[in-house]
Amino acid sequence: MRFRNRWELYKELKNTRNYLLTEWLKIKEEAKIIKKFKAHGFECLICVIRNWYTAYVGIPKGHPFYKKDYEYINQFVSVHGGLTFSEKRVLGYEKKGIWWIGFDCAHLGDVCVGKHIPSSPSRKELKDLEKKYKPFFKKWTLKDVEKEVRHLAKQLVLKNLLIENI
Repeated sequence: MRFRNRWELYKELKNTRNYLLTEWLKIKEEAKIIKKFKAHGFECLICVIRNWYTAYVGIPKGHPFYKKDYEYINQFVSVHGGLTFSEKRVLGYEKKGIWWIGFDCAHLGDVCVGKHIPSSPSRKELKDLEKKYKPFFKKWTLKDVEKEVRHLAKQLVLKNLLIENI
């Protein structure tokens, strides 16, 4: 897109910014924390954002990954789709001395089901999606997400012990 002058560019950027802000507010209204628990000594959260599960592990101050970017941490841990988040708060939830890292279940072939998912697919829709996205298809239940986040927390304990003993 070409602009005749700076004013046109400014108006277009302002419209885009307003649109993105509006979309973010819609998503934020639909997002909620549905489960809090501890795994291997770490705080854990499971959230729903629109029709997708997201999960987070709170890293305490003093851990080697505290305040590290998720792309750096991805070198050391294995989680579904890789880590996609690292911030000091999750959906407005913040705890002093905790750095949150997380992953989502919104990759190609991921389908989230359960009572917390507003548009959970029917059994027929699930079968159709499985055919369409094979071999990438993965059905995520709340139990599956909890198992994956516990696995991530366990890796963080092991990495901490390994790094401390080097």
